[in-house]
Amino acid sequence: MTPGPWSDKWDITQSGIGIVAIDDHLDEVFDPPLRAIRVGTTAGDIDISCRDGSRGVVPSLQIGETFMAQITMVHSDGTTAAGITGLK
Repeated sequence: MTPGPWSDKWDITQSGIGIVAIDDHLDEVFDPPLRAIRVGTTAGDIDISCRDGSRGVVPSLQIGETFMAQITMVHSDGTTAAGITGLK
């Protein structure tokens, strides 16, 4: 049996189970965490919190660029990119 995305044995290479438009869900907790985020319309910074409790800004993401991590929140106060899509 394959562990779910919330498991300690989480495998980021497994297929996602859905997508979410992040611009409509800034400052909301994602549980289980997102597997990745992709910038769609406007390049910029993305301020995220991760499953381990860390928080930081991923700088200068370009349109079409994907960043893979276990993301529990995308914060509005440090995010300048737009058209962001999250992979569940």
